[in-house]
Amino acid sequence: MADISVRPAQAGDGGLLRDIYARGTVEEFTSRLAGAGEATRYHLVEMAGSAVAVLAVTELGRLRPGAPPRSLLHEIKLRPCVRNLGVIEAVLRWLASETGAGTERELIVLAPLDDEPAVLAAFGLKESHRVFRWPVPANEVTAT
Repeated sequence: MADISVRPAQAGDGGLLRDIYARGTVEEFTSRLAGAGEATRYHLVEMAGSAVAVLAVTELGRLRPGAPPRSLLHEIKLRPCVRNLGVIEAVLRWLASETGAGTERELIVLAPLDDEPAVLAAFGLKESHRVFRWPVPANEVTAT
């Protein structure tokens, strides 16, 4: 397996994000990267010198005084050609390291409904929350 690394996405990486998502525009992704604040950070996952995935981690702060700080892995997109090649495992190892969420931090990972990825359990993540949302009809979505 090739070396897999995670790095912060830079303002000029809009084209790489567009290629990974295979939708949207370079301008939209460039704007997203430029507008990311201190709380949300985008990262590129690289394998053999190529960008193969993008992820977003948002710092949520503490739920209550004395509780550990929390991070939310709420977006991860892989190129189809790298599925089952250890990319998700590399991302979770990175998140567990000092560079990522760290071991003194609670990590929350959003997963699709009715999906309990075995890789999450293998890394010790346990189901703990249910998420509710107001869905936006596709024809009402506007670019910001």
